[in-house]
Amino acid sequence: MKSKSLFKPLSLLIAFALILSSLTGISKVKAADVIPVTGITLNKQSDTIDIANAIKLIATVAPTNATNKEVIWETDNPAVARVTNGIVRGYAEGTTIIRAITKDQGKVAFFIITVKKPVTATPIVNVRADDDNNGIPDFIIAAAPFTIEGRISADFRALTNNILSGKVYIQDSTSGIAVNGITQSLALGAKVKITGNVIYNNGETQFLATNVETVETTVEAVKPVTMSTKESMLEKREGFLVKIQGKITKTSEGTIYVNDTTNAENEARVIVGSYFIINTTPPTTSTATTTPAALTIGDTVSVTGISTQSGTDHKIVIRNEKDINLVTAEDEDEDEDKDTNEKSVVRLNKSSIVIKAGKFEHINILTTPGNAVITSVKIKTESPIITISQDKKNKRLITVTPNKNIEKTSQKLEIEVVVDGKTYILILDVKIDSAKVKSNNKTK
Repeated sequence: MKSKSLFKPLSLLIAFALILSSLTGISKVKAADVIPVTGITLNKQSDTIDIANAIKLIATVAPTNATNKEVIWETDNPAVARVTNGIVRGYAEGTTIIRAITKDQGKVAFFIITVKKPVTATPIVNVRADDDNNGIPDFIIAAAPFTIEGRISADFRALTNNILSGKVYIQDSTSGIAVNGITQSLALGAKVKITGNVIYNNGETQFLATNVETVETTVEAVKPVTMSTKESMLEKREGFLVKIQGKITKTSEGTIYVNDTTNAENEARVIVGSYFIINTTPPTTSTATTTPAALTIGDTVSVTGISTQSGTDHKIVIRNEKDINLVTAEDEDEDEDKDTNEKSVVRLNKSSIVIKAGKFEHINILTTPGNAVITSVKIKTESPIITISQDKKNKRLITVTPNKNIEKTSQKLEIEVVVDGKTYILILDVKIDSAKVKSNNKTK
């Protein structure tokens, strides 16, 4: 009996030891699976930018199959330059150091940034910068004034029944912005240079002018940027003179809702004020005219106006009654024909490319007609593997260059091309081949 009673605890002890041994083995396997970081490099070691301008740093962590490739970004002097997810933006004149630090092993790469005062006007898109995407402009804290330049796209100073009363809007090739503090008479389309500071008012990024100068005597109407109803409600479109088309889906006092799809979330809110009578029920018979006296649910309309924001609400505000036109069935058919033709107006000469490491490829932007003006080209998809640059003389020629230390990989890129004021998204498949070119020479 005693032998049996001893055997049972002994067998339990052996079983426990075996389990403990197997668990230890598992932990060893897991530890062996973790691949530590051995280093980090940046695509640049130094650069110089203007205040409000920004550059993108790309960190490459070694080895490429490291388990934790997370990078922490730091700046020695945030008063001079700040860094957010690799985007370095200048805030004041001076020089400082940016650090990229791996969360695993604490490996560090350094970048020296020199920030200088801009000689020319600062692009409006840079003045509106919001690198941390919190909806508040970064430069409301900037003490130094900016100088911006653009054409007057809207003037609401004479109005008392409009939510934008008192403001002037200007637009350059990059963006638009509301300006307060302008007292002199300015015509729509006048080109002006304005010095002032960035302010933030009820959800809208604005500019407070301290000096206004007319740059040109010629007046040139600002062309609205044509876009979808959904896109017109995005934060990045705030300040732009935009143009949309769709059906009126619902109304409220002084407001219509326009949608170019059947999805409710794509509605654009349009403030028409007291310019139009708004009917809340569809008509029994069609009474469409080019310039409507009344707007009715079910009407298809073309709307031009300023994309803006108050509080958390995005909206389009028309400048006058000419900014809304009814679209007849014949007009819609004509627009569909135009859209069909425009699908091939802007395209790339290649839809996919393979680039050898250390080499580059040229891509041409093709347009119909051939004299269409290409304003800008940029990568819409964030890409750690390549850099795209536009030729300064031949803007139809872009160069695609692999970033350093990029091994064999591929990525589908969306390239945003602005032609004659309209935005096109072009798709390019890029493959990087890191294999060395084999020699054809044979030993004799």
